[in-house]
Amino acid sequence: MEWVKASGKNLTTIYITHGHGDHFFGAGPVLSTFPDAKLVVLSSQVAKDAEFNTGPEVLPVWKQWFDGQFDEKPTLPSILDSGEIDLEGHAVLLHSIGGADGLPGTIVQVPELETICSGDIVYNNIHMWLWNSTPESRAEWLTSIDAVAALKPGTIITGHRDPDAPDDDAIRVLDQSRQYIEDFEIAVSKSSSPPEVIAAMMEKYSAYGNPYTLFVAAYTQFGS
Repeated sequence: MEWVKASGKNLTTIYITHGHGDHFFGAGPVLSTFPDAKLVVLSSQVAKDAEFNTGPEVLPVWKQWFDGQFDEKPTLPSILDSGEIDLEGHAVLLHSIGGADGLPGTIVQVPELETICSGDIVYNNIHMWLWNSTPESRAEWLTSIDAVAALKPGTIITGHRDPDAPDDDAIRVLDQSRQYIEDFEIAVSKSSSPPEVIAAMMEKYSAYGNPYTLFVAAYTQFGS
């Protein structure tokens, strides 16, 4: 909110790439400062996912993780009529890409800057959210990464990024995201327990942020 105010710009649109609460629960304070701004998504599916994340089945989980840090009655988004936004005469393109970390994901492309905001389809030096993933869902995620790569961006701003990541180079973050999923697949196939998966992944990715996501992902790969 303070950053937008300091820019001197009049905020008109807040775009949500997908329906996970950590990507839109913070919109409330911004909307209170810019009451004419609209909170929007590209598709009805993303809108449904966002609504589900505010419901009784999921909201208690968010409270367990982030109690007191977000609006428990967040504003729900409306659906855009078009996949293109005119930003002061510059085209901003929105694309539905496909499955990623549990929900269908969309991205924002700024062709003039060869830049993509990838939501959670691509990560940057952070353990990826593979909770309850399956070989099929991981294969779908890899396909989504390929779809982003096909747009040939030079820069990717990821939904989850280590503040100390060296850069936002598209080739680097695309390659690392692919490799992480592939390595997780191998670790699961060769392991007989969650700790073995965690050990195998941490041997290569110990410097990545948010290892909690790896721990919970590993434990969902083996029954109770």
